Amino acid sequence: MTLNYNEIFNKVNDLFSKADYTSALEILNNINEPDKKLLDFKYKMLFNILQVCEKEMDNISILYCLYEMEKIKPDNENLLLNIALTLEHTNDFASALLYYEKILNINKRNYDALIHIAILFAQAKQFKNALSYIEKAKRVKPNQYKTAYAYFKVYEGDFKFKEAVKYAKEMIYLKPDSADGYYNCARTYYHLFDYKKSIEYCDKLLNFEPDNINILCLKIECLSKTDKSLDIASLYEKLIEKYPNSYTIKRIYSSYELQNKNYEKAMENYMYLLSGVEMQKDRGDVAAKYIEYSKKQWKRDDVSDKTVLIYQGALGLGDYLMFSRYIPEVEKKAKRVIVEVNENLYDLFKHNFKKSDVIIENKNEVIKEYYDYSASCMELFYNIDFGFSNIPYSEGWLNISDEKIIEAKNTGIFDRDKINVGIFWRGSGSNMNFRNVDLDKFAPLFEIEKFRFISFDIVSKDDKTLELMNKYNIVDCSEYIKNAADTGAFLKNLDLFISVDSFPLHLAGSLGVKTFLILPVLAEWRWFDDTNTTPWYNSVKIFRQTETENIDVIIQKIKNELTEY
Repeated sequence: MTLNYNEIFNKVNDLFSKADYTSALEILNNINEPDKKLLDFKYKMLFNILQVCEKEMDNISILYCLYEMEKIKPDNENLLLNIALTLEHTNDFASALLYYEKILNINKRNYDALIHIAILFAQAKQFKNALSYIEKAKRVKPNQYKTAYAYFKVYEGDFKFKEAVKYAKEMIYLKPDSADGYYNCARTYYHLFDYKKSIEYCDKLLNFEPDNINILCLKIECLSKTDKSLDIASLYEKLIEKYPNSYTIKRIYSSYELQNKNYEKAMENYMYLLSGVEMQKDRGDVAAKYIEYSKKQWKRDDVSDKTVLIYQGALGLGDYLMFSRYIPEVEKKAKRVIVEVNENLYDLFKHNFKKSDVIIENKNEVIKEYYDYSASCMELFYNIDFGFSNIPYSEGWLNISDEKIIEAKNTGIFDRDKINVGIFWRGSGSNMNFRNVDLDKFAPLFEIEKFRFISFDIVSKDDKTLELMNKYNIVDCSEYIKNAADTGAFLKNLDLFISVDSFPLHLAGSLGVKTFLILPVLAEWRWFDDTNTTPWYNSVKIFRQTETENIDVIIQKIKNELTEY
C-alpha cells in the first residue's frame, strides 16, 4: 500500500499545533509499515512533543516519548543518556543504571555513563565500585569537574572528609565561578571541625549567593564554636527577621535553643515547625493525612472534655518511643485519647497504654473517629508543659509481657554461661548516616572472652557483614523479630545493649535495659551537651565522640568498661 505522506504529515502537524499530542501519536503508531521516511517524521514529532513535556516537567510523558524514540534509534547514546537521566530524576535508580549499562555496551568509553554510574554507586554506599568507574571516566576525560564532584560524593558518603575536601577544592579550581565547590568546602571543613576555614568558604559562597539560607545558618553554627562571647540567639533572630518565612532557619535556631535547654524560647518556633502544613512547604514529602491532622494542632488548650489524637507524623519510630512517655500524662488531662501507630508499634503500645484507644494507622487515610485536637509525638512535652527540668519516666514506662520475655529466652539465642551483649550499629533512615558505625569498628569488643554478642540488625546483610558476623560468632536474632514487642522481649534478656542513636536504643532505654549509646559529634538536640548521662533514660550511658575522640577511641573506652564488667 502506498502511503500518502502529505496527508499523514498534515494531520499530525495540525493535531500537534492544537496540542492534541495523544491523537497525533495514535496516527503514527497505527501505521505498522517500517517506512524510513515515516519513522524519521515520527522521531521528529516525538522530539517536538518531548520539548513541550520538558517545559511542563511532565516526567511520565517525557519517558513515554523517549521510550518511543528509543524504538526508532536504539543505539543513539545521547537518547539513552536522556532516558537514564530522566529515570534518575524520578528516583528510579535501578532502571537508570540499566540504561547507563546499555550505553556502555555501545561505547565503553562514554564518559557521562561512567561518571553517572559512579555517582549512583556512591549513593548506594558501594564506594569501591564507585571509585572503579570514576577511574575509568578519568582515563577517558582527565581534569573534569564532574570527576571531582564524583570523588567528593564518594569520600563525603564514606565520611572521609580529609579526602572529600581535596576534591571540593578541585571543583573550585575547575569551575571557580560555580557555587557548588564553595558550598562543599564549607560543609566539609565543618565536619573536619575547622570552623574558621568553614567560615572562610561560607563568605566566599555568599559572594555568589547572598541569600543562601543553609550557608548563612552554617556560618552562625561555626561562629558559635569559635567565639563563645557572641550572642548567637540574636544572630538567628536577625536572620528570621530578614527571612520570616524560612522553615530552615527556624528549624536550626530551635534545635540550637533546645540543645541548650532554653525550653520556652525554643518552643516559639518548634511548634510552628511541627505543623504538617509548614513541613510540606519545606520538604514537600509530608503525607496529606498529617497536613490534615495539623489543622487541629493542640497548643495547651484545655482538653478535659475533649478527644486528643496522638500520631507519629513525619518523624521516626525512635521519636515516637522517646516521647510516648508523655501519653500517660495526656490520658490524665483528656477525656479520651486515640493513639495511632503503625503495625510495628501496635502490640507494644496496646500492652502499655490501656487507657488509650490504640489503633493501627492507614498510611494514606485520615482516621474515621472524631477528634477535637491532634498532636504528633514530639509536641506532647510542650502541651503537657513539663520542659526539661521535669522529664517524667526516665525508665520503665514501657514493659514487655513475661510470656514474651520467656519465649525469647527459650530461643537458644542467649548463653547463660556468658555475658549477653546486644549490638546495633546502623539505622535505615535517610538521616542515619552520621549516626551509623561500621560493624568492623566493633571488632576490638568481639575479642573479649566470656561475652556473647547478639545482632539486632534486621536489615538484609551484605557479604562483608556476614563474613564479620561469622568470624566473631555474632548471633543474629532478626529471624525472631516481627515487631517492636518482639525486639523488646530480646532486649529484656540482655545483660547489656550497645547501640547508635536509633529506634532499638530508645526501646532499650524505655524498658530500662542497661545500654551504652554511641553518639556522633553532631548529635541530635535531645542529647543536649551532657557528658555521659541523659535525663531521658536512667539506664543509658553515653559514649560521645568529640573533635579529638573518634569512633576508634570510643570503642576502646567501651572495651575498657567491658573488660571490667
